[in-house]
Amino acid sequence: MKKTLKLLADFHYYLKRGYGIRKSWRLAKVTL
Repeated sequence: MKKTLKLLADFHYYLKRGYGIRKSWRLAKVTL
């Protein structure tokens, strides 16, 4: 159970980070 929770937390973190990267890429495209 603990292992699954950690996996979910890691997945959520990477998902959030990936979303932030996509957002900044879009911002960069707009500014350039």
